[in-house]
Amino acid sequence: MKDYFEGAILGAAIGDALGVLTTNLTKEDIKKYYKKEKIDTFLDPCEKSILPFLKKGMYSHKTQMLKMVLENIVKYSYFNPYQYIEDLKKWVKDEKQHRYPSPGHLNAALGYLNNYPSAETKEIKELKKYAQENILDPKEEANIFEKIQIAPVKSSDIDGALPCLPFGLLKYYDLDSAYEMAYHFVSLTHNSDIVKDIGGVYAVAIALTVSHKFDFSKKEEKLGFIDELISFSQEMEVKEHLNLLFEIIKKDYPPQKAQVTLGNSAYATESFSLGIFYFLYYPLEFKKCVVEAINANFYIEGDMSAIGYIAGSLNGAYNGYSKIDKEFLDNLEDAYELKLLADKLYEIVESH
Repeated sequence: MKDYFEGAILGAAIGDALGVLTTNLTKEDIKKYYKKEKIDTFLDPCEKSILPFLKKGMYSHKTQMLKMVLENIVKYSYFNPYQYIEDLKKWVKDEKQHRYPSPGHLNAALGYLNNYPSAETKEIKELKKYAQENILDPKEEANIFEKIQIAPVKSSDIDGALPCLPFGLLKYYDLDSAYEMAYHFVSLTHNSDIVKDIGGVYAVAIALTVSHKFDFSKKEEKLGFIDELISFSQEMEVKEHLNLLFEIIKKDYPPQKAQVTLGNSAYATESFSLGIFYFLYYPLEFKKCVVEAINANFYIEGDMSAIGYIAGSLNGAYNGYSKIDKEFLDNLEDAYELKLLADKLYEIVESH
């Protein structure tokens, strides 16, 4: 199981780092700036990249946020939401760390930093109740959420859901808890019901994949996996996109047609469903899966780093770290540190 934990974390970071090269670029841009038809390895980002100052193998804000959550869980042996807010505040003040940050995370962190007043809203009451029942270590004060102000930002970008990956691993044996932990985690930075729902569904997808509940070499099993995700979703728009994905897999759509149908933008439902599509289309080949995912800009540019992150995390969770190509592991930024964090997360899960 530890191999699959490592695969999920490293797979996400690799998909992100590769996607940095192609995000918001067209096919014509890739030919012009990289002199290649398709990006299939780590390169220095081109001048038109969203992050032209990075070097090859370096990841974006997406993996930075993932690391922040992993470090939090590893430090406390559970997720400490108050410390997470403190870490966000430190991060937002250190602009040298910023790598094309998501507006949602950026504005939420600024909101916390500037002490936006909180009110006893329904959402805050739900968070407090959930903290008392599920998140906090018994030794901690159960009213910790009284110190936390709900983010005043309503943003529908996929980046709000991506750091939910560790909750799918932390609660891989309990799908309901995986969904709930991820849902409430997203509430700390994003007020969009769609993003919160996708965060929960993504955690469930990771849990199902890492525990090998489905044989993804079979179409009926792929469809069963999507059905399971639909059953957890609470938002009609998310359900509708997952139903589209179901029909796409059922009818064997090629990637180009899938991209047109699902979309590839940073809007949460689009990049989430397309990332899952690429995992299901190439479930047994890590490199093929992430390379095709980050080149899914057939007709229009999109958020390739998010799509690569999702596809890479699911493929890595299913096939394991040992099946990830050495060329990626040798050149990924912080690969050793990310592997250690995955190992420590696994140890926490096994000790409970």
